[in-house]
Amino acid sequence: MKARILGVILLASMPACSEGAGSAGRDARGSAKNLLLITIDTLRADRVGWMGYERDTTPLLDARAVEGQVFEAAIAQAPWTRPSIATLMTGLHPSTVGLTCHNFRVPKGECDVLPQSMTTLAETLRGVGHRTAGFVANINVDPIFGFDQGFREYVSISELLSAEDPDWRMKNTWKSGGTELLTDRAIQWLDGGGGDEPFFLYLHYLDPHEPYDPPAEDAALFPVASYGEGKTPAMEAAYDAEIHFVDRELERLFARLDRDGLWETTAVLIVSDHGEEFEEHGGWYHGYTVFDEQLRVPMLAWWPGIEPGRFGEQVRILDVMPTVLDLLGVAPASPLQGRSLLPLVRGEAWSEDGALSELGYRPLASFRSPPWKLIVNEATGDVQLFDVERDPAETADLAAENPGVVAELLERRRELALANEGLGSNFERDAAGVSISPEQIERLEALGYVDGE
Repeated sequence: MKARILGVILLASMPACSEGAGSAGRDARGSAKNLLLITIDTLRADRVGWMGYERDTTPLLDARAVEGQVFEAAIAQAPWTRPSIATLMTGLHPSTVGLTCHNFRVPKGECDVLPQSMTTLAETLRGVGHRTAGFVANINVDPIFGFDQGFREYVSISELLSAEDPDWRMKNTWKSGGTELLTDRAIQWLDGGGGDEPFFLYLHYLDPHEPYDPPAEDAALFPVASYGEGKTPAMEAAYDAEIHFVDRELERLFARLDRDGLWETTAVLIVSDHGEEFEEHGGWYHGYTVFDEQLRVPMLAWWPGIEPGRFGEQVRILDVMPTVLDLLGVAPASPLQGRSLLPLVRGEAWSEDGALSELGYRPLASFRSPPWKLIVNEATGDVQLFDVERDPAETADLAAENPGVVAELLERRRELALANEGLGSNFERDAAGVSISPEQIERLEALGYVDGE
């Protein structure tokens, strides 16, 4: 049973879903009845063509972006996968969900697993008659962590590969195969059909997550020598090649949508869970800081019946669930902390919300309210303040010169933290934890998730 939530006051607005889930509701928002939600893991906003990148990493998506809705300032609520996708699937902040463990050898009960008491996007849509399926290539969103809630079919691609080839770890071919196999399984599922039953299909591509190992034909398009000097050219070339590989795989998937005319009835939304650092602030990869190279992500949508457009206003992964429910004319089954983006898309009056991003397992968080972005270490009390409009690379700390701005943002962040704590306390949690096998630990460590780090 889902927890009954009473007397909760949310700081963010609920989506406007007052028209019900019938055809009249859909016509007011567009003509979509199906939802295809795609996560491309570890994809930075500034490494895709439709956001201005000079290299041809995303030719397919660039062409499609002209016909869709581009959100130029989308912010992830965490710089690593599990809490970020928890937000995507619940419309709640990571600290509300409480999914914060980062030590995989010693599961810690409720901080490992998405609480069964929370109502996910899949559960909400299945509850109004949608056929639901998820195919995921990152173990962080495997069923062992509770992310299969509401899906009639939910498949871990790494588990499939492990079963088919016992030596897949030694061969180090699982990432490339995982990307192709994920597309294959998604197409097979669409081919299975469901009659007139609407569907929700979720796909989570692991590429371009490290270790970077692109197919040769993609790697050839991004020669390392063209990236200049320094420590990261080989990493960046391989990273870009993996982005191109996923773009190429999406061409197969989109051809399947075209074949049966599903573009006319399907809302498609593509977003990343977080970005990647290439030494901009002295490090590599992700999950350790809350600078924009790890938090600013591409967000691209095609919503039948709604005009294309580009939107520079700050939006959040937190807003995805209320937006797609609003688009489909489906009322949320439980409180959400995000807000629908459809008023923004339609050109209605709009005011930006602050974007809270959290690591969870470390006392580091950011609160982004353009032009300002505050980074706070709650263990030490240290703060940094950046003007992300004038200094998008976050190089000049302006905290000392702007104590009033720091105080205001700290208070807004404090109020939001209290709201998250209050809402989160209403959900029952599974204190039993989760059992992880040595093989699953090995896969997590292969992705860079080492005990406690």
